[in-house]
Amino acid sequence: MKANIGNDLPGAIADYQHVLELKPQQCTVRRVLANLQLQEELWVDAAALLEETTEVCPAMAELWDIYRMWAIATYYQADTARALTLAQQALALTPESQRETVEQLVNFLSQPQNP
Repeated sequence: MKANIGNDLPGAIADYQHVLELKPQQCTVRRVLANLQLQEELWVDAAALLEETTEVCPAMAELWDIYRMWAIATYYQADTARALTLAQQALALTPESQRETVEQLVNFLSQPQNP
């Protein structure tokens, strides 16, 4: 990647999208691209990529993180119920070392102020 991710998120996103076009099965590229899209608040793009990633990369070790990010993108699209379901799926897959973080997300999405 030639783009400096810290200074040029749109450029980095374009670079990772290009790599993904060449190698659509690259699970790590999908995860990084989705993370960049979330940072740029590209909720719809991130959610679509993450959903597709669960189908393309069903055995990846970081699948829990894919569901976690998908839950966040879905929440920001004003679908809290679906976001909670996705966060619960993430929690079911989360390694012990990351459980507390995902539990916090599930708890947040479960709050009454989140319709």
